[in-house]
Amino acid sequence: MYSPPFNEFNVMVTILGSNESAKIRALKGPSIMINVKGHGKMRTAGKEYLLGEGYIYFVGQGVETTFQSENEMQIYRAYVE
Repeated sequence: MYSPPFNEFNVMVTILGSNESAKIRALKGPSIMINVKGHGKMRTAGKEYLLGEGYIYFVGQGVETTFQSENEMQIYRAYVE
């Protein structure tokens, strides 16, 4: 977790090794995420989305996400709660 020196938003960092997964709880506010390294998938609300380097997604309020990496993956997610 990175807390910028202002209170408008926080940044969550998720780092996964090869073939790892992580479940992120539903946040109380909207977020924008960018995958900066690696490839994998994101599952949310019964759907699956591909993740590659440079992919950007908007994640709505109250949406739980699960990430599954194919190789080492690094995801940054700016959010408001």
